[in-house]
Amino acid sequence: MASNSENYSQSKQILDYLQSGNALTPLEALRKFNCLRLGGAYLRFTTERLCH
Repeated sequence: MASNSENYSQSKQILDYLQSGNALTPLEALRKFNCLRLGGAYLRFTTERLCH
């Protein structure tokens, strides 16, 4: 199981990718970032952002 810091790092990479103007499907997220749950990654990042 991934640690919280690994989850945050993965979420940050995905957010940076999206903010660069790229689109991302769940299949692309799996291939590029080894992320099975794209929605979960987004939720983790937004939750972290709201807490800080």
